[in-house]
Amino acid sequence: MSENLTFIETLITSIINNRNMPKVQVEREISPILDIYMPDILKELVGKNNQRYQHILSEFPLQVVQEKGKINNSSKNIDSLFLEDDDTLIFIELKTDFTSYNKKQKKFYSDIIQNIKNNSANFLFEFLDTLSKKSSKKTKYILARESILNKFNIEKLRAIRKAKLIYIVPKRTKNETLKELDGIDATIDFTAIGSVRATKFKDEWSIISKKIIDLDKYEKNKK
Repeated sequence: MSENLTFIETLITSIINNRNMPKVQVEREISPILDIYMPDILKELVGKNNQRYQHILSEFPLQVVQEKGKINNSSKNIDSLFLEDDDTLIFIELKTDFTSYNKKQKKFYSDIIQNIKNNSANFLFEFLDTLSKKSSKKTKYILARESILNKFNIEKLRAIRKAKLIYIVPKRTKNETLKELDGIDATIDFTAIGSVRATKFKDEWSIISKKIIDLDKYEKNKK
C-alpha cells in the first residue's frame, strides 16, 4: 500500500471514530469526501447510469420564513446541492447520527422542493444574491455565487422547476424513522454507499467505502 493510501486510511478512520466525541460534527468532516463520489452514488443508488450529476454548492443557504410570513436573511443550509441532467435540482441532507433526524427540518426542505415545482428555482438564487449584498457574511456568499456562475448558466438554474430531496442516513434511521414519511425521494444508508463502484480515485474509495459502512454498524449497537 502506498504512503498516500495510508494517509487516506488514517484520515477516514479518524473521522469515523470521532462520531463518539461530543461537539464533533462528523457530517461536516465527511461531506466533502462524499461530494467527490456523489455522482457515482446517485447514478448507482438513485438514478440511472446515463444520467449526469454536477455539484453546485455545499452548504447551500435556504431562506427561512418566520412566523406570520415575516422574511429576513436568516437561513438554513442544505448539506449539498447537485444538478441532475441540467433540469433537476438534487437536495442532499447527510445524517450520521440516528438521533439527529428532525421532522421539522424535513418539512422545511419538502416545502422548498414544492415551491420549486410550483414556481421555479429562481427564489433560491434571488436569496443568494441578497446574502451576497446584505449578509454579515456577504464575502462568503459572494464567493459562493461566483463559484456557481463560473460553472453554470445561472439563468437556466433559475428556471428549473424539478427538484428531489435525498437523505443519506444510518440504516436504523432508514428502517425505523423515514419509512412512514413522505416527501423524500430517496433514502440511502451507509452500507449501500459502501457497495458503490467509483469511477475516479478508485484506490482511495476502496478504503473509504469500507469505513463508511461502520456508520451503520455503530448504529446497530447504539441504544
